[in-house]
Amino acid sequence: MDEGVLLGLDMKKYIIIPVVIVAIVAMMILNNRKSILIRELPGPRAGVNSLYTVDGKLIAISRDNDVYSWDWTDMSSWPQAGKVVADIVTPIAGERLLYVPKGRSDTLIITNLKGDKELKRLTLPWGRSCQFLVSSASGRYAAAALIKDKITEVVLVETNPVAIRETVSIPAGVELCNIAVSNDGRLITAVGSREGGGFLLMADSQDKKVLWQKTVADCEKIDNIVFSPDGNTVFAGEELRFVYALDCSTGQVARKYEVEKHQTVANQRQRITALKISYDGVILVATMEPNSQIWLWNTGNDSDGYVLPGYHGTSDISFSPDSSLLAAGSMVSKSIQILKIPDEYNF
Repeated sequence: MDEGVLLGLDMKKYIIIPVVIVAIVAMMILNNRKSILIRELPGPRAGVNSLYTVDGKLIAISRDNDVYSWDWTDMSSWPQAGKVVADIVTPIAGERLLYVPKGRSDTLIITNLKGDKELKRLTLPWGRSCQFLVSSASGRYAAAALIKDKITEVVLVETNPVAIRETVSIPAGVELCNIAVSNDGRLITAVGSREGGGFLLMADSQDKKVLWQKTVADCEKIDNIVFSPDGNTVFAGEELRFVYALDCSTGQVARKYEVEKHQTVANQRQRITALKISYDGVILVATMEPNSQIWLWNTGNDSDGYVLPGYHGTSDISFSPDSSLLAAGSMVSKSIQILKIPDEYNF
């Protein structure tokens, strides 16, 4: 046979083999995803910006502040739909929403999940504007970061009865990225960056004092933060690959969770897009982009993380009340996927 023909056949072989391998891997991922996918819910048209579980309801909020909610015990029904005109919105207990109205950063409003009935309006202390507003996992409390004259302070927002309790100020030189509040409202944490690395601060909302603050030198900034259900541990996610578990009383790092480093295309960095913990405190979850993965760790042992296939643009996640299911939303898709955590993971 002609030598050129043989060379052509060899080249085709070297091309076909990698294509077949990629196809097999893709099929395995698809089959794995089908095995854990329980159902797909019709989410907001603009995609999902954030997901919450409060009072047994799954609540999805879009970038346009459309609010869709389902009862976790009956996912087959159509969602209740609502909308608020807001700069920031978060759900709270009692099937309510707490939000900063559009263009009014000096005001907080409480409404129902449909957003069609104002229940309470709070004017912030004079000269303050709201930068961050985050509810606890239980929805019983919220925390807000307020700015006045370039000074940022974090405050506790009680939701029943509604009241604002001043807490502590953030040190100068800190770029604030996120805040969180414990289920009992006693602790508030703030994270971000400052000279020297990632920044963390823990405050006691009752005594109105800083319990501890620290700089994590091996990361540029920390932008994901979540409390364990019992309020004893806080999980802080840096931007790229690591999550730190810290003792809330001392600030000591109890464990460092690591996501494998992946090759990404130019101008895209591997990043943690969401961080949540299950309601029984057993499973820690982080979503990764642009490789579309969901990482799970058992907080009770030192085992390596497990990986579930995510889907492109995963923006947020939320556990079911019994911690057996995981809802995943995307900014590039209006569907919300309900995933079953596989039994073989032995959580």
